[in-house]
Amino acid sequence: MREVSRAWDFATCIVRPALLLAPRNYLDAIAVRLCEAHIQDAVSRRDSAAIFDWLMASISLQGISDAIALGFDARHGGVRYAEIESALRRPPICCRLHCYWRFEACRYRKGEGSCAEPGLQPFCPLPKHPLRKGSLNVAAYSLFLFIRDVCDGDFVGWIDARLEGADPGLGLGLITNS
Repeated sequence: MREVSRAWDFATCIVRPALLLAPRNYLDAIAVRLCEAHIQDAVSRRDSAAIFDWLMASISLQGISDAIALGFDARHGGVRYAEIESALRRPPICCRLHCYWRFEACRYRKGEGSCAEPGLQPFCPLPKHPLRKGSLNVAAYSLFLFIRDVCDGDFVGWIDARLEGADPGLGLGLITNS
């Protein structure tokens, strides 16, 4: 029982400062944004494509102000699951796009116009998406391949399985029936 108490004490020390600094409506605001984006519906339908599209819209905000990133996406478009799925329908020439495990060393850089397979780049679908920077193209393909190959197309099921596997169950005394 003492181990459980120490674990809760540690978790409290980590989480408490964030809870004190967060606005009181922080979780409510997150719930509203998820509802507006229909993410709860996508999760209940196990719609990996919709979740991917929402995640990529959020990922595109990295490294720059939201207004600039959203403006860029409004002018040029982002990337959607269906676009990558279509681009990879035919086996790609570049072996790095065949599966998640081979994609790791793609090294595409939009600014330099470089990648790990420069001779194949003209035939590669990855740089063709008009994203703000190359790392977003890489993130999109990496997430797509992860969902397709690691999650077998079911991102929600994969997360559920990880959470189920991490559940300590009743044996640690965390849940009591009183």
